[in-house]
Amino acid sequence: MNILKRIPLFMLMFISLSSCVTSSISVASASSSFADVFVPTSYRMDYKTAREASGYKSSMPATGTVNMLIIPVTFSDYGCAVLPGGCDKVRADITTAFFGASEDTGWESVTSFYEQSSYGALNLTGEVTDWYQPSVSAQDLATNDNFSIISNVMRPAITWYRETYVDELTRFDADSDGYIDALYFVYTVPANATEKVFLDEDLRFWAYTVYDNAGVANYNRPGVFHFGWSSYDFMYKDGYYDRDDQGRIIRDENDEPVFHPWVDEFNNPLIDAHTFIHELGHFLGLPDFYSYDADDGDWGSLGMLDMMDYNVGDHHGFTKSVLGWVYPKVINAATTFTIAPLVTGHEVAMIPLPYRDTLLDEYLLVEYYRPDSLNQKDATLPFAGRYPRQFSIPGVKIYHVDARVGRFTNRDGSWYFRDYVDFINGRTTTTYYGIANSNTSSRSAVPYHKLIHLLEQDGRNTLRHGYVATNSALFLEGQAFNEFNFPDFRFNSGTSFPYNISVDQLTETAATITVTLRS
Repeated sequence: MNILKRIPLFMLMFISLSSCVTSSISVASASSSFADVFVPTSYRMDYKTAREASGYKSSMPATGTVNMLIIPVTFSDYGCAVLPGGCDKVRADITTAFFGASEDTGWESVTSFYEQSSYGALNLTGEVTDWYQPSVSAQDLATNDNFSIISNVMRPAITWYRETYVDELTRFDADSDGYIDALYFVYTVPANATEKVFLDEDLRFWAYTVYDNAGVANYNRPGVFHFGWSSYDFMYKDGYYDRDDQGRIIRDENDEPVFHPWVDEFNNPLIDAHTFIHELGHFLGLPDFYSYDADDGDWGSLGMLDMMDYNVGDHHGFTKSVLGWVYPKVINAATTFTIAPLVTGHEVAMIPLPYRDTLLDEYLLVEYYRPDSLNQKDATLPFAGRYPRQFSIPGVKIYHVDARVGRFTNRDGSWYFRDYVDFINGRTTTTYYGIANSNTSSRSAVPYHKLIHLLEQDGRNTLRHGYVATNSALFLEGQAFNEFNFPDFRFNSGTSFPYNISVDQLTETAATITVTLRS
């Protein structure tokens, strides 16, 4: 299809999505040249290549040992000394949130989460510096457009670090691409500050990943392309609200909800890293899987239940596949197969039509979910007392993935989606290539094409109405994706899906699934 649609340059914004490539990649043969069921060990066209081709300069390596640099930021008008426990206590908690053992937190640290989620492939380490105080005040940063996080905090902080620690930062560039892999600033202003001077439309004092498009690669003195920016108090947001018999949140005399953080035996709030873990996902090159257009009627196609959606649970199978932690079992024909639980057994299956030796295509992704390990806490209690709960029962998740590569061309200074292609060429002044679709309609080449959509077992799409996914979305033992609940199911490409997918058996260690041709 040849659709022409204008695409804004989202790289200039503060939130995340996707990096430069020089060589052309040829088209591979279709499924007929592959076995009926097999596990590939490499791909002719991968996610990192597509991300770089679309203009993103760098991403954190997804495997190996990666050093993170964490810089706590204090301000002249909101110093760390006024925080609960003072400067030393909060800095120690930041260290625990990023580098602590699981048992030192209320759930997982950044390091322990990614060690488990990657099945040991990613080893995060690093350091937390002393407190850095920029010359700009917190009030000026929030209210004066002449100041910015990049120019007035990040860049001078890097200069301060090099001079204070006599360190050129090369040890923070594991892949030697000339950029720091993982830089994170944790600042002292509360994310929910009520002081009017800290409230601004740009939400400078919130949690997000910032991209410095002016950052320059330097192999001897690595530069900065992306960095994290979050309040210290995101570490203490997990807990519960007082509720009445109807489940409604109780409010105090000031009409504020009554919240209680989870605490240890000494009444100290348990440290939580959900937010930091989510932002590290952006360092790895992952987009947000919720929709930025929700206020305009767009819908979240994962139902909020994923680490890169509403910050809960483990990463799903598409994420783990594109990061190289899992190589999906490719199903090319009617067959019976087994997959282990994704959260512990690093297996997932894909059903393409046909298989083209890449994950950057359109297919169904089949994952065995269990409320264990990294999913257990968020399946038991809602994060922060109000976030959606993860699925609380085991079951099979089936996703419709549309990660096809698009060609975008420049006309009169604006980029337009031209067509879907099966290759990636180097970026020029008139053309670039990248993953065409997003879970945000205004960021998709075709607005109604979602990058990844959780298909609900009964065939309805309640997520389209803004609903949170529930246990009923899972395919349980004896249930199937078939012509009754998904009649005439078609890919976005227009290809009719010819298979039924039946869940034969679910055990603690495996799901047995049968794929048959529709009659």
